Amino acid sequence: MATSNDLLIKQRSVIEFLAAEGCSAANIHTRMKTVYGEMCISHCAVRKRVRIFKGEDPRETRRRSSLRQEFLEQHFFQADRLSRPHCGRDRNSC
Repeated sequence: MATSNDLLIKQRSVIEFLAAEGCSAANIHTRMKTVYGEMCISHCAVRKRVRIFKGEDPRETRRRSSLRQEFLEQHFFQADRLSRPHCGRDRNSC
């Protein structure tokens, strides 16, 4: 039986190979889960390895605050003004 370190090295090799083929991290993890079962590394670890093999910084992720800011800009800001719902009175008095 292979040691856990040997198994980890094998799984990293599989991730590198499949990432080079262009497979997504989710697809790689699903395929590895069928082969390695409970000994498979986590989905987060697969995503991290895929980013590393693609030359990206695995720590660089989109923060919730930036996603929230994008949402606000897309849905509430128009022409540098907060767009408010019409309340039945003069729009400027709301």
